Formats: sequence, C-alpha cells, structure tokens
Amino acid sequence: MGTINCKICSSSTELLLIGDSEYHTCSNCGFISLSEGFYPEFEDARERYLLHNNSIENAGYVAMLENFISSCVEPFVAEGSRVLDFGSGPQPVLAELMRRRGWDVDIYDIHFAPERSYENKSYDIITSTEVFEHLVEPKDVMRKLVGLLNVGGMLAIMTSFHPKDPEIFRNWRYRMDSTHLCFFARRTMVHMAQIFRLDVLLMDDKNLSVLKSQGNPKV
Repeated sequence: MGTINCKICSSSTELLLIGDSEYHTCSNCGFISLSEGFYPEFEDARERYLLHNNSIENAGYVAMLENFISSCVEPFVAEGSRVLDFGSGPQPVLAELMRRRGWDVDIYDIHFAPERSYENKSYDIITSTEVFEHLVEPKDVMRKLVGLLNVGGMLAIMTSFHPKDPEIFRNWRYRMDSTHLCFFARRTMVHMAQIFRLDVLLMDDKNLSVLKSQGNPKV
C-alpha cells in the first residue's frame, strides 16, 4: 500500500515498514496509523479485549483509574456533573468509581455497551481511557464527542503518546497489541484541540489530556 494523507491533519505521510506491518507516519502532527489491511476482524478484537484483566478486583487497574480520576476529572467537574465514559470496556470499572463519587455517569462501548445512551443528551465531561488507540477514524470520533459536550464541557483522554524515535517505536510494547490501530504524539492532541476549538487544560508527556470546549466545532 502506498502513502496516504494523515487522518488527523490531511498532510502527506511517510510509509514505515515494521516486520509484515505497514504504518503511516505524519511529520506535521505526529500521528501514526496502521495500514487498514492489517486491522483485526471485529470479533477478533472483541476476544482480545476480553483477555484483559480490567476488573474491579484488579488493584493495579483500579489504582490507574483512581489516578486518572484524581488528575483529569476531580479538578475540573463538580459532584453531580453528567459524565459519559466512552469505551467503557467489558466491565465499566471507571464508571463505577465515578458513580461512587457522586457523578451521573452514562457508558458506551461498541463491543460491550452498544446502546447509544448518549443520544439527546449533553455532558459536562467525557472520559476515554485506553480507547483512542483502537479507533479507525479518531478525528470523526473526536468530532462526535465534542458535539456531545455542554459549552465549557471537557474531554479527558488517556492514550499513550508514542516515542519519537522510529527505532524505539519498532520495539514499543504498546505498538505490538494487534488492536492498537493508531498512535498519538502530544502534538497530535494539541493539533486536534486546535481543529475542534478546545482549550488545553492539562497535557502531560506520557498519556493524559484534558481539553475544554469553547463551543460547537465548525468542522
């Protein structure tokens, strides 16, 4: 497969071959996407997700989500705020932890909670942990999520930012998950914030972003 335009910024990409896989890398916004011919089948991806031990009994997983809540949710929304957890997984642990803190939480997951609970609603914050790397069209999903926010509402996203060095990327464990279809740099998130008129409230160098809506996007 030849090069394609970046799915985020539409710039030309460069082809990166790793083993039998093909990736498209964007020097403009830093986005990296797996060639679509290498995507897993829908049911195969679902079976892979079921292998994760992402349960309320997994202390390490709960601790990670507690850190996400304390860093990306609690500082920005009041108790009783309306929340959508997008990509809630087989067991909606994050939603349960947030409900315990008094937030009104809906969930959505294309595999495990496909009912569109978000229809005809708007949200003060939308959370998405370890989801964006699985998306076929992340820009389209971002547009949808931003459209569900109240004015001044926020997106809190966790997805690991890729290493800049192509050789390190080749051996990056996160890349090797067959369900991970795309990878973001910090500047990719900044670029999407600009596209969708979002203010950056928090962004670390590892995997966390909190973006605030200025109003409905025009793109």
